[in-house]
Amino acid sequence: MDTRPHLVVALNSLCGRFNRAGDVVRNPGVLKPPRAFYAEVQPPQAIWGTGPRSRFRGLGQFAAEMPINVFADEVLTPGDGQITGR
Repeated sequence: MDTRPHLVVALNSLCGRFNRAGDVVRNPGVLKPPRAFYAEVQPPQAIWGTGPRSRFRGLGQFAAEMPINVFADEVLTPGDGQITGR
């Protein structure tokens, strides 16, 4: 197991090498339109239990995807909402 990435994060944290509020972000991403990006705090987002619920155990989405552990039940059990290949 390579521990170098952990060491880099630890050193950057200790030395204060991270963006602060208002700092210019140097690499805003390739697919984003050109504009000035600044470091800012993002509010927490709920990623568990949102969206539609499964018919079994009432599980919601996790990060915009349904949990795979109920997929077989959703396919094999007949009734309203059954997942079919049609």
